[in-house]
Amino acid sequence: MFARHERGLVAWTLAVWVLSAGCGGGGGGGGGGELPIDQQLRGRLFQVQDGAALSAALDAEPCDLTFGALTATGGPLTVVAPGVSGLDGFPARVEGEVTIEPPSLLVETSTFDAGGHPDLQPGLTVHWTRLRTMARGELVLQREGDPRSFVSGAPRKRPSFVVILTDDQRWDTLYAMPLTLQGLAARGIQFSNAFVTTPVCAPSRACLLSGGFLAHDTGVLTNGAPNGSVVAFDDSHTIALALRRAGYHTGFFGKYINGYVGVGPYVPPGWNEFVADRGTTSWTEFTLIQGESNATSAQGELVGPIDGYLTDYHAAKTLEFLDQHGDRPFFLLFAPNAPHGPATPAPGDEDLFPGYVYRERAFLEPDVSDKPAYVQNAAYNVGVEDEFHRDQLRSLQALDRAVAGLVSALEQRGQLSDTVFLFTSDNGLQWGEHRLEGKGVPYDESVRVPLIAMWGDGAARTDDHLIAANLDIAATVIDLAALDAPTDGQSLAPLIAGTPPSDWRKELLIESPALGSNRPLLWSGLVAERGGRTWKYAEYGTGERELYDLLGDPFEEENSAAALPALVNQLGALHATLRGLAITTESAPPASVGLAYSLQLETWGGVPPLAWSVEQGTLPDGLTLDPATGLISGVPTDEGTSMVTVRVAGQALGRYTGEPQSFAVELELVVEP
Repeated sequence: MFARHERGLVAWTLAVWVLSAGCGGGGGGGGGGELPIDQQLRGRLFQVQDGAALSAALDAEPCDLTFGALTATGGPLTVVAPGVSGLDGFPARVEGEVTIEPPSLLVETSTFDAGGHPDLQPGLTVHWTRLRTMARGELVLQREGDPRSFVSGAPRKRPSFVVILTDDQRWDTLYAMPLTLQGLAARGIQFSNAFVTTPVCAPSRACLLSGGFLAHDTGVLTNGAPNGSVVAFDDSHTIALALRRAGYHTGFFGKYINGYVGVGPYVPPGWNEFVADRGTTSWTEFTLIQGESNATSAQGELVGPIDGYLTDYHAAKTLEFLDQHGDRPFFLLFAPNAPHGPATPAPGDEDLFPGYVYRERAFLEPDVSDKPAYVQNAAYNVGVEDEFHRDQLRSLQALDRAVAGLVSALEQRGQLSDTVFLFTSDNGLQWGEHRLEGKGVPYDESVRVPLIAMWGDGAARTDDHLIAANLDIAATVIDLAALDAPTDGQSLAPLIAGTPPSDWRKELLIESPALGSNRPLLWSGLVAERGGRTWKYAEYGTGERELYDLLGDPFEEENSAAALPALVNQLGALHATLRGLAITTESAPPASVGLAYSLQLETWGGVPPLAWSVEQGTLPDGLTLDPATGLISGVPTDEGTSMVTVRVAGQALGRYTGEPQSFAVELELVVEP
């Protein structure tokens, strides 16, 4: 964020310490250079020159102070913070100090660890030109022997965030949300080239909550076991927790990660207010889990059953949340069920779109001979799906009103210009294109999503950069909130500002390592910009490949994989370096009693050596799994059927989990007489 400055050596010592535990007030240590109360450091950024002294009140907010290169000659330059009060349950007592030995010119990164919770880092963090502290009290910066101060540059207030994450919403259905278009798109940016990296609910949501990491980095690859659901998600260091410890007031309302119904009244770490659906199947009579957590998870309260309309209930809760954050910036994640099935319309919306039928793009594509076998074998129920499409559009109306309500509420509070809105979906949905329904496939209707960004009252515009919505939204929040957190995403901030970087991504990994729990549809691929065109490449565990020119063939009707082998090989080679570890063997041939049996389990991705294990179940008597090669072999002794889950782990670590990347497959092993 900050440019390096080459400075001459200056002999001086900078001391930082936190005085008292009170909030507000100007006091102490800065002499005539004290900041007035109306310029208190509440998440604002100040440029401070060498030799400056600065005193300012802190009100439970992190503060960034940017300095020129800190130098030390003739003795160490020491930064100390002997007393810090706690904040919202996060221990904040600083242990230790940072010392810069001469002739150091820059402090790259040094972090004070809080007692017992080094992962939280709520104490004082020193970057080479930035000091950050989170505390209630007084921050005093003073050059030894010189109380004079000089402050320049306007303060920058950290923005608040409203992230709206819909469920199974196609990118081309925003026309059915006129209030959202008026409230957000008309003064913001619509991203026309936004995709999700894994077009399935649980992985996509985990990608966002993790802070913008790919599915094979979070370990949540699908909605259920053995490769996904909420139980596979490590929630101990999410973006919510990072924001909470940075002084944000955090709130979650709606659908969490699939499988949440099975973990009890559980509130993940990092949420001031958490209201989540408990496996909702009815939108008019539902049960919720609500509660609050700090640095660790908490036991929530079971609420319900509640009679009402689900989207309206959550919308009302989001408005209540806006009244609770005080002067602190907030992070609001609103994750309605709409328009996911059953897509129940709100009262009064049941008869909307009466004559709507969808017959666009590659609907019931007549010739799918160039498509993979699963497409050629697909069956599509036109009549049933037509009514469902109408219900999806109807269910969006209550959400449309909810978005307008949030915009209006923030406008009335005078906070709209300080709030970043980010609107997207966890994935799209097939509406009969290529004869398919559902999601989890590489076609645009499944992987392309709506994305609107609005910050302040600007003019409507469209941006066609290649976006990974479930990664880049989190990266944007991390950037604008000045969090010190890694991510696989790229911040949208320069695109929002109209200053796109020249090195923006040219390719994007898309993957669905396991759609089903028993018979996964395994594929992985790329969206890549090459030669002024955008290409879609997909490779399946079966060995089948697809290649589409999204400019010349936007409906993906002509598979060009056979016609363009050089491009297929180029994209395939790049894709092989990016994809995660997966077992490509989807089924086991039958064995026979008394006859030698051999099944080599195959993989792609991952870093060898690989380690294989039976995670659940038992192999038939007489068969064994080689832990080094993944070979199931032997001579079975008894007939019968065994269900086993086999897992493989590689040497590459998930960038979010820090654990070895792994993948599991459920196999049915039948031994015949």
